[in-house]
Amino acid sequence: MLSIYLSDDRIKIIDGQIKGKKFYIKKFAETLTDVGSIETGNIKDVLALTQAIQTLMNDNAIKPQKVVVVLDNSRIVFREQEVPALPEKKLKVILVSDLFSDAKSKNYVVDYVVDEKFKDEEKKNKYRIHVTYQTADAIASIAKGVNELNMKCMSIDVAQNSMSKLISDTAKLTGLNLLIDYENSFISLYVLDGNRRRFSKSSILYTKPPEAVSNVDSEAQEAPDWQYFVKEFQNNIISVCNFYEQKNAGTEIQNIYLTGNISVLNEDFVQQLANATKMQVSYLPCPDNIIGMDHIDFNNYSSTIGALIMRK
Repeated sequence: MLSIYLSDDRIKIIDGQIKGKKFYIKKFAETLTDVGSIETGNIKDVLALTQAIQTLMNDNAIKPQKVVVVLDNSRIVFREQEVPALPEKKLKVILVSDLFSDAKSKNYVVDYVVDEKFKDEEKKNKYRIHVTYQTADAIASIAKGVNELNMKCMSIDVAQNSMSKLISDTAKLTGLNLLIDYENSFISLYVLDGNRRRFSKSSILYTKPPEAVSNVDSEAQEAPDWQYFVKEFQNNIISVCNFYEQKNAGTEIQNIYLTGNISVLNEDFVQQLANATKMQVSYLPCPDNIIGMDHIDFNNYSSTIGALIMRK
């Protein structure tokens, strides 16, 4: 099965197979997203996008097959809430009516994942869920693009869900930690209690590390300094940690894990970030059951792998 990651910055493809508890990665490849083909998760030019995917598949000898698609951008709406433990159809009616007026409800597709089932103070069954939605037109355009590539779309999800699935199924984390997924122009931050997500937020980045900036015309434009890049990371970390710890009295986030494009987040950055936050900072370790990828590639494709795992 294929997993295709779509963002305003990059397109990533994984050809993988799941056998028992092991995930075999056969092939993987990525390319830059054509400017204007995707904007904040909405496909603006289906032809340009499908041509880019087809070229990427051809260049890497990846054959058409069943596919899952994962969307990722800084403006995906994602909210956490507690709801009655109702059947899916009834719960979706409540969620849709809570989010939209009757006139707008038909224009959006709402979905959710259950993070936890518990009993409230009145001993009633409740769900703690994460809810997201996307326009119906965006979903239809993705399905159309996949069909034009002669493939069958099995599911469409968002990176927050796929990352959570990856962590819950493969990572061996303990305690309260912060996972940061760096995707070049934005970051997604996840508060993790062991292998369970408790909070998530995405933020646009306004600076880039020196390694990610082209040397062309370097005399006219000075490359960004690591200190500015670290400062932007630090501000996002402080904001999320303060919000979560104030909302959940008695908690303290202990460690920071980095995933995503960690190839440009070198050891100097890791050390500076650790010094700035007074926390332990490290890369997300590659699980033993992910076969066919090294540590760097695993992190670069982490949410793409998560979307594949969701289909097992």
